[in-house]
Amino acid sequence: MNLRALVPLLILNCLAIIFYFWMVQIIGIEINFNTVFATNDAKTYREVAQWITERTATESTSIRPILYPLYLAISSKIGGVFGIWFFQFIMWLLSINLTFSTLQKLTKSFVWASFGALILIFNLSLIALTFHALTEVMSVFVLSLSIYFSVKNHEHFRTFFFFRNLLLFFVLLALIKPVFYIPFLGLIFIILPLFYFKLLIKNRRNLVIFILILTPIIFQLALVKSRHDKLTVSTISGKTVDEYILAQSIADKFKVERDASLIVVSSMTSNEKSTFIKQNFSLVAHRFKSNLEGNIRSAPVYLMSYVKTPNQKLIDFMIDVNENYYKWHRYFILLFIPFLILLYRKKEHYILYISLFFGLLNIYYLLATGISFWQGDRLTLAAMGIFSFLYVYMFYEFFTLIFNFLKTKLSARNTINK
Repeated sequence: MNLRALVPLLILNCLAIIFYFWMVQIIGIEINFNTVFATNDAKTYREVAQWITERTATESTSIRPILYPLYLAISSKIGGVFGIWFFQFIMWLLSINLTFSTLQKLTKSFVWASFGALILIFNLSLIALTFHALTEVMSVFVLSLSIYFSVKNHEHFRTFFFFRNLLLFFVLLALIKPVFYIPFLGLIFIILPLFYFKLLIKNRRNLVIFILILTPIIFQLALVKSRHDKLTVSTISGKTVDEYILAQSIADKFKVERDASLIVVSSMTSNEKSTFIKQNFSLVAHRFKSNLEGNIRSAPVYLMSYVKTPNQKLIDFMIDVNENYYKWHRYFILLFIPFLILLYRKKEHYILYISLFFGLLNIYYLLATGISFWQGDRLTLAAMGIFSFLYVYMFYEFFTLIFNFLKTKLSARNTINK
């Protein structure tokens, strides 16, 4: 990239950094131990980090995969809580750059690329979360990086090089947020057999690399199995289903308080839980839909708590932003299939596959949040690593289609008039 091409990116970075620290000052959030580890989730990540470095006793290894606690251990060793914040700030900034570069590569436009970057820059909840020992900022970064890699190397889509690197990103994601374990399994048991298995078995080097990439997941599975007798990367999903949507549904059905419903859930066997969900499917589905909408349209919890004095203007701004996200997600669902057809008709097959994969991942991630509640817009923030790119690119393609159509019509009309 020549110096002239770097200038817009340098300007964007300067503006992003200025905006970041301006907002931090207005939000009134500080870098200290009480802020970084303010939440219960942050405390459990810290417990696992201490288990890694000091072998302190904890049961949190059952619900927290090791990668983010390992990050906490390393970054805090380098710079304490300042180190934890600093590296998350860098990940925030890199996510902006990766989204910008991805869109610029596809659209050849500084304006369209800036739209994607600005979605990340103007999300004040994401800025606030750089100060908390929580996984959202890292998840956005790894997702942005995986999309950048996929688009940059889209012409190598059918090579094992492409698949192994994409798989590596999802190994990392599964070890950051267990919700990505299912997409990881999809890569292993669906994508690999359909497209890459022959490339894997005919080359010994590919097989060795494949095993090395899987090693961290195998280690995590072995860790949870040996310590908690569960063959999974984390038991958090089952715990979340029990303590959130199932407890909610029981509270609704029997008109009891949440504390009472949690006691009921704790006394139920797995078969009893499954039977309750089957027999009350419409009730559970209604709760799921309500949670999903509520999470997307939620108030910005991290601008309202863990700060000196909540700023109502910023809170209102993010409420409006989240409401707009809700509308964007609905537009995306409606336009996703036409968008894929458009790419197919343009014979952009590799970009079509990438858009299909990350589009489905975006839908999956958002839907997965429906089993939980009470955590504000944090639950859906990680999806920004996908939709800050995908939604802008989708609208770019439709805008280009409409613009070219109108241009052709206007040109034809001028020709007739002459």
